[in-house]
Amino acid sequence: MDILMRTYLAEYAIPIVADWPGQLYIRKAIAQRLLVNNPTIPQYISSFLPIMGPLHVSLNARELVFLKNSFLFNDIYKGIFGVRKILGKKPQPWRIDLILHIVRMAWFDIVDTVYLKFGYMCKNIEFLYMTDLLSNLIPLVLDVYAVHHRGGDWSAYEEACMRCWSDLFLRFDRKNYKRAPLMFFSDVFYGWRLVIQ
Repeated sequence: MDILMRTYLAEYAIPIVADWPGQLYIRKAIAQRLLVNNPTIPQYISSFLPIMGPLHVSLNARELVFLKNSFLFNDIYKGIFGVRKILGKKPQPWRIDLILHIVRMAWFDIVDTVYLKFGYMCKNIEFLYMTDLLSNLIPLVLDVYAVHHRGGDWSAYEEACMRCWSDLFLRFDRKNYKRAPLMFFSDVFYGWRLVIQ
């Protein structure tokens, strides 16, 4: 490796935005280097900082909301595009986005009428689940990347990631993504702040 690159890596941390496998393997290599002092792993690996990518959070959250409520979204899709049209079990991300945006806009139009009919104190479990899905989960998954991350509001992005973890990944037991945000929060709240100080 070039001398300039080694010098740079010795002085600076390099953030690496990755999905779960990318984070996991880099973290394993860092742990092997720091804890076991494995000589086959180069010293500069400790300069890498694997972080959870906001796009990965957004796409996984959207897919999870869709998969857990596919019966509802499939009925909506058939209602819009025709009874013979089938959305599929794992549609392309743009179709998921389309359905989520349609549902979000339709909910904005009817939310007041729904609450006038059922009231704000309705304790029916199906009503509570649907209003949580329509008022909280769908706007969360649509806004975590497009609004909070791309808007540059780091504190809002942290809060949105925390809500994605607690309201979606942990609740629905999403493989890998119930642990990946914990590493991200650990890095943000403890690791990065120690480096900055």
